[in-house]
Amino acid sequence: MYKKGLDKELPSDGLENLNGIGRKIQIYYDVAFIQEGQFHATRLHGYGRIIRVYCDESWKYDIGHFENGLLHGYGKRVDHEGNTQDGIWELGEFKENAEDV
Repeated sequence: MYKKGLDKELPSDGLENLNGIGRKIQIYYDVAFIQEGQFHATRLHGYGRIIRVYCDESWKYDIGHFENGLLHGYGKRVDHEGNTQDGIWELGEFKENAEDV
């Protein structure tokens, strides 16, 4: 069984009933995910953060409001190169810069 995840399909990890505030750590051969915040049906849903660390030592950090595991509403994404997207997100897609709001 697969769940729609952050940037790709993530395999189910048996945490089907993770609800409320918590932390979820997933480690795969090419990426590790650390998720902290409010969960509903094992996906971030509410305020939280996700740290992704890839095997090539690059990383991404998301913090803000999530809906079904994706940034939605106000949020911020920073990567290892210093690129920052700070503003309004719609289900994982960046829509509007915070300076323009």
